Amino acid sequence: MEDKLDELPLSYRTRMFFQQDGCPAHHAITVRNLLNSELDIGLEHWIGRDGPILWPPRSPDLTILDFYLWGRLKQIVYREPLENDEEQLKTRIQNAVKSLSMEEIRNSFNEFRARIEICAEKGGVLFE
Repeated sequence: MEDKLDELPLSYRTRMFFQQDGCPAHHAITVRNLLNSELDIGLEHWIGRDGPILWPPRSPDLTILDFYLWGRLKQIVYREPLENDEEQLKTRIQNAVKSLSMEEIRNSFNEFRARIEICAEKGGVLFE
């Protein structure tokens, strides 16, 4: 992740936020310490459980990973039966990610914008 962050201009990185969900592994003190220091994101630049910015309630409605990506990858990866082989699974996941078109990715961001509007119209309540 550090390599990818280093590729971004500093002016972009200072306005960027890193968001985690409520997964227990993401809540580990070692992960939080990493976010606070080694990645140099800054204490005010990450969102998560016990983070400087708390994970907002009902946010899976607004998380592209939750409402789109994980389901789409699962659909591609398991299109054909999978043997009990970790390497085959890794390869399928990598190929599934590579197979996503720019149009598909753009559409997910358009859906994100629409979901923000729905969330605002509903007063922030869960709408799925």
